[in-house]
Amino acid sequence: SVKKYCEQTRRDANRKGLSMTNLMSLSILEQLK
Repeated sequence: SVKKYCEQTRRDANRKGLSMTNLMSLSILEQLK
């Protein structure tokens, strides 16, 4: 499910750093356009 994926991504992002999260979010948003 998308929600589960988002939660997992957020958890990974917290480990790796927010800059990575922002890049992921931007690329995902670009794909959704």
